[in-house]
Amino acid sequence: MRGNRSVSLATAAQTDLDNIAAWTTGNFGPTQAETYIEAILDTIAELTAPTSPPRSVARDEIAKGVRTLHMRKRGRRGRHFILYSETADEVRIQRVLHDSMELSRHLAADDG
Repeated sequence: MRGNRSVSLATAAQTDLDNIAAWTTGNFGPTQAETYIEAILDTIAELTAPTSPPRSVARDEIAKGVRTLHMRKRGRRGRHFILYSETADEVRIQRVLHDSMELSRHLAADDG
């Protein structure tokens, strides 16, 4: 990943990525799953810059300090939100959720 800030994934975020890969593989095949996961990881890589991308949104209505970034896929929007918190040195990915989900229902206490 590029940039100055480190990125870590909560267990729930890693599970989300695993589930997205499995669902996409089952519905669209392994090549599409790989392409889509790479697009999500490219979006996460944007968060390593010293400041969040301009399209990142503060989501204090979900939880204090939470931000979302709607992913991009080859210049277009993908269908997932990256939910994260940040400091000057680190970005903590809490969840990777489909944009049809009610985000606040799926954000629990950070589980490591």
